[in-house]
Amino acid sequence: MRINDFLEEVASGNPTPGGGSVAAFAGSLGSALARMVSNITLKKAEGEKKEKFESLEEEARVLQNELWRLVDRDAESFKMVMNAFKLPKETEGEKEKRKAEIQKAFQEATRVPFETMEKALQAGRLAVKAMEEGNPNCITDGAVGFLMAHACIKGAALNVRINLGSVKDEEFKQYVTKGVDRVLEEALKLEEEANKLVDQNI
Repeated sequence: MRINDFLEEVASGNPTPGGGSVAAFAGSLGSALARMVSNITLKKAEGEKKEKFESLEEEARVLQNELWRLVDRDAESFKMVMNAFKLPKETEGEKEKRKAEIQKAFQEATRVPFETMEKALQAGRLAVKAMEEGNPNCITDGAVGFLMAHACIKGAALNVRINLGSVKDEEFKQYVTKGVDRVLEEALKLEEEANKLVDQNI
């Protein structure tokens, strides 16, 4: 899909693609900017620095693609929830099956944005690394890359929270909640690093 077509789909009034997909798209853009800084740096890099930025560029490329796939996966997980609610509920057996499918769908709708958060955190780390050692003329490109990754993390966290509220499995809820807190905490530390690098270089 062309970017403008994606934007029109978001604006259309349909429930998908929604905030979760947009968050994942922001993370993908953050990864792309980390790649941009790496590729510009590689034009004059040699030896160990060349190897380092080749590795960074490759990691960012993988994350860019994974986060782009999560754009669609988020929309699909929402549809799973909607489809589960549409299941028949006339008999006791149907009711039980419907309840189980709803819970399964809500867990998936929680799992996808949580995975998005983790991938975006990796992208944010790469953007900050690119800011630290990359071409100094690209400092703001790296900073915007981090900001996109951070927006992805915070946006995906909201989707985790709203879906987790409908999950009844306490063990699953505790595991995800701890994971979300961990990612948000590390993202804040990265934000401090990114801001410091900007202040030092602009």
